[in-house]
Amino acid sequence: PLPGATVTVESQETGQKRVLTTSESGTYQVLALPVGRYQVEIGADGFQTAYRTVELSVGGSLVVNFPLAIGAVTTRVEITDAVPLVAPA
Repeated sequence: PLPGATVTVESQETGQKRVLTTSESGTYQVLALPVGRYQVEIGADGFQTAYRTVELSVGGSLVVNFPLAIGAVTTRVEITDAVPLVAPA
């Protein structure tokens, strides 16, 4: 479970999105979604974003769990001093 992750649920038919954050226990719940096909996305700092497409039917209830992989570490090198000129010998 990952608390504070961002979950986005987007209707594939209408493009309507709902964005929420996982609870302290790492769970989330999206209520009163119309029937249809949805893309569910979850992401958090330091983890790769995960996606899943699901189909919601009349009277349906889904549990969508995501394994999140640790994201790539980005390194940034910034040079602030000028390189000294070397005089030929």
